[in-house]
Amino acid sequence: MSEKAAVDEAILYFNQSSLIQLDISYTKKSTKTLPHPTVFLVWPFFAKSDFSTAMYMLKKALAIDEKVHGEDHPDTAMCYNNLGMVAQEIEDNSDAANMHEKALSIREKVLGTNHPDTAQSYNNLGLAMHSKGDLKGSYKMLQKALAVYKQVVGSSHTITATMQ
Repeated sequence: MSEKAAVDEAILYFNQSSLIQLDISYTKKSTKTLPHPTVFLVWPFFAKSDFSTAMYMLKKALAIDEKVHGEDHPDTAMCYNNLGMVAQEIEDNSDAANMHEKALSIREKVLGTNHPDTAQSYNNLGLAMHSKGDLKGSYKMLQKALAVYKQVVGSSHTITATMQ
């Protein structure tokens, strides 16, 4: 087995065990604070352009989040957001927009319209709409994102400055 193959296999086993540990910890109603699964589960695959594995892992994380927290929870919204990001990478623009719409709906409901995560959803939905050719809708979403970022983090913040 090549070194690259061994590393890939090790990452896969690590991620599978992390999902199992996460599921067990949620089942036992652990009070331990864990990072969202996508922080350590998906991005190695995303970075390697292994989008099918990233999508698989995100769907597993989404199932866990929905089981534990329900649909209206920031972790569930994060899973939808990240599913949308992967869908955008594989140029499935309709699915990307749908995932970002779900994330946005949850975030507006749970976090409100003036929260950085909600602004992230406005931004990501705007980018997905642009990819679908909906320039008017895209502009509207990106303007909402910019307005929230200006209000929440200020005009001189890096994220706000890059959007202007």
